[in-house]
Amino acid sequence: MKSKKLLVYSLSVTVLLLLSSGQSGAKSFEEHSKATQGGLIVSSAVASAPYFVSKMIYALGGSLTAGGINLFSLGFAQETATKVGTQAVNGDWIVYPAILTRERSIQFIGTDEPVTSPTVTMLQEG
Repeated sequence: MKSKKLLVYSLSVTVLLLLSSGQSGAKSFEEHSKATQGGLIVSSAVASAPYFVSKMIYALGGSLTAGGINLFSLGFAQETATKVGTQAVNGDWIVYPAILTRERSIQFIGTDEPVTSPTVTMLQEG
């Protein structure tokens, strides 16, 4: 029963984050006071827990789907399978404070480009 509640909560937070639209004129993270920055960091950590669970479920489903596509097509649809798998696994895995201040939007579905490891630019974007 607890796992169903966690799943519903995770999906609800994810949907709310995905549906939040950008707001022009919003302050950047650095423009906020130290107390507000601390609150944004705590809020980011709290929102990241259910979002991470949702992203993990999506990434696992996408990876299994990509494997199934590759297996059942006998490797003839490898390009499509790779695209499905990389889009499921890439993207944001946590909710950055910059997302909460609407400086950037959350990227639940990632890009097609395979990522082998985090880069410095990825770390600086968040």
